[in-house]
Amino acid sequence: GWGASFLLEHFEPLKGWLDDLAGNGDAVQADGQSWLACAAAVAQRADELESRTQALVGEFEGLTASTFRSRSASTVGALRSGAQAVATAYSILSGVVSAVHDLVRDVLAEIIGTLASAIIEIVGTVGLASGGVVAQIQIKVGAAVTSLTDSVTGVVTSAKNLVSHLHDARGILES
Repeated sequence: GWGASFLLEHFEPLKGWLDDLAGNGDAVQADGQSWLACAAAVAQRADELESRTQALVGEFEGLTASTFRSRSASTVGALRSGAQAVATAYSILSGVVSAVHDLVRDVLAEIIGTLASAIIEIVGTVGLASGGVVAQIQIKVGAAVTSLTDSVTGVVTSAKNLVSHLHDARGILES
């Protein structure tokens, strides 16, 4: 199994296929780093907006001035938190994608290792053990698929929760 795992991780087209199937945590992390840079730039612009608002409104009093200050403060807060929230989401997702990637790689490697062992056993017994070997393969593959299904279901649930939070962040940015 470890040999199959190594091949899946290091040789094309297997690596590309695995990344297409299970995702690439490093690529998601790189996108998150881009969002961190965006968050820093947006925070800088939010600081500028805050200081310009203060300079523009200054010591003005009254409903209009207080409403302007309040809306400006809400906008500045949303700007600061929105891009940071997306960057944080990408960071979390990169860990999730890496975990799924590793899980899928390990399950595929286990299945490949089981198949290789089965072929050796069948060849070594001149086909006499083929019935028992096929049953063993079915049991092992079934257990691996069940394990993978449970894990992927948990990841999908987490991703749905994260998407919900991103929609909330979008609402904050739009308001």
